[in-house]
Amino acid sequence: MDEMDELKESFLIEAGELLVEAEGALLLIEKGESFSSHYDAIFRALHSIKGGAGMLGMIGIQDCLHEAESRFQSFK
Repeated sequence: MDEMDELKESFLIEAGELLVEAEGALLLIEKGESFSSHYDAIFRALHSIKGGAGMLGMIGIQDCLHEAESRFQSFK
């Protein structure tokens, strides 16, 4: 496995962890907790994944997360 493959594998692991954290925050909102108190955790996950994808040349993922991030910001 070359260095780029290792970086992509690390990215995918970290992205998965961030999405699990964001999912937890979304579930808390669904249970009635304040949107604003969980907004930062969800936004941070989207933003971090978007940035990592861009750094690794994963343009499709970066574009998708940019759209999700923009739509999410509109709810603030």
